[in-house]
Amino acid sequence: RLATLGAQLVEIKDQKQKGPVHVDPDTAPCVDGMEPIVFFRGDKKATASMMGQVPDGAAKISGVFNKKSQYHFFIEPQSATAIPDEDGGLVVNLACQGIAHPHKVIASYLGLPRGNVVINTRRLGGGFGGKVSRQIPSALVASICATKLKRPVRFVMDRETDMAINGGRQGMKSK
Repeated sequence: RLATLGAQLVEIKDQKQKGPVHVDPDTAPCVDGMEPIVFFRGDKKATASMMGQVPDGAAKISGVFNKKSQYHFFIEPQSATAIPDEDGGLVVNLACQGIAHPHKVIASYLGLPRGNVVINTRRLGGGFGGKVSRQIPSALVASICATKLKRPVRFVMDRETDMAINGGRQGMKSK
């Protein structure tokens, strides 16, 4: 609760934002230097030569498909429990969709050999992609605190913060 109250006292101003904010991908400038990604499977030359030709009995379909952005809304908020063990290692209980990446990050950040960090998880799936890598900050906070305090620490992110920092899938347009 104290962390939430303290966070409410912080005011962040974006000094870099100049001009209008673009929310339409068709009119937004390409600020990161990346061009749109084009996915294609098959023989491009053969397909190009067939363009405009519709075989007998086949229908030609064209159009635009827009998929709006969506939030990862998993039932359980991001949470982790970190428990120091008697050998200077750490046991981290984590609800996630994969343990390899958090395991590597926690061990690396704390300067521990990977063999001294144990990740336990009881459930995989149901996070809709939101617990593949987005649980790492929670796991890292709990791990750092447990290591510094030399006692078990449980960290549960409140829903508002969880939704604000974890985001979701970006929108997509296909032609």
